[in-house]
Amino acid sequence: MFQLVAREYPFVMWLDTSMRFIKPDAVTKLVDLGKRLDLLVMNGDGTIAERTLPETFDYFGEDPCRFRQSPEIQTGFLMFKVTRYSVENIIKPWVGCALTLGCMLPKDGFAKHLSCHRKQLYGACHRFDQSVWAIILYRLYGKDIEQCKVSMSGPLLYIEGRVAQAIMQQWNLQ
Repeated sequence: MFQLVAREYPFVMWLDTSMRFIKPDAVTKLVDLGKRLDLLVMNGDGTIAERTLPETFDYFGEDPCRFRQSPEIQTGFLMFKVTRYSVENIIKPWVGCALTLGCMLPKDGFAKHLSCHRKQLYGACHRFDQSVWAIILYRLYGKDIEQCKVSMSGPLLYIEGRVAQAIMQQWNLQ
């Protein structure tokens, strides 16, 4: 889908159904900020190493230790300017991983990898597209990605907790 949108529009904005805008002018402010930065993402809770399976790191030829201190990046909200660089270095690797069984989607399915309540340093759970998105962006931007993050609890938007809770209950993960 991103590749199709990127062919026709100079800027891509994605929000999933859990996102809520706090103020009426939030969309305008987010778009303005995204255009200034070329990339705008939402911060996450855990670390990439903790919330990504080893197979995903293997696909990208990355060592999970490198991501031990790197906070995950949510994919419920993201924006980026469509350039040759973003298509070649963000969209194509993300789509390539999505189309490779065992990279974004574990070979043994997804249900047992959803809950992140286990406490372990590596691979406690898997965040699918979030895990891949974070690996790609930290590889490209390093710690500078922090300048492109907005908070997942305001002041412009937030994640609706009831939506996340309903998903967890649906999969019997609480």
